[in-house]
Amino acid sequence: GAVQTVVLNRGVGRFSSLLVVPVFVAAFVTCNAVGGGILFDEFGRMTAAQRRAYPAGLGLLVAGVLTLAAKPTPPAEPP
Repeated sequence: GAVQTVVLNRGVGRFSSLLVVPVFVAAFVTCNAVGGGILFDEFGRMTAAQRRAYPAGLGLLVAGVLTLAAKPTPPAEPP
């Protein structure tokens, strides 16, 4: 809603949108996935394999966003 729009606008005002938007989306997806798991009691019905895979999937999400949002290092200038 309105709070998300304000936070996103402030972030874009301070940092590059190439960083803010992916981080915002990753945080939004992570919070919704965890919130849905709690609200619908999905975590209580998970098998042991699913309990290991769920945080691994969220970790991959965060790692992928951080990788994509990282600024490329400029090439070194020749001496």
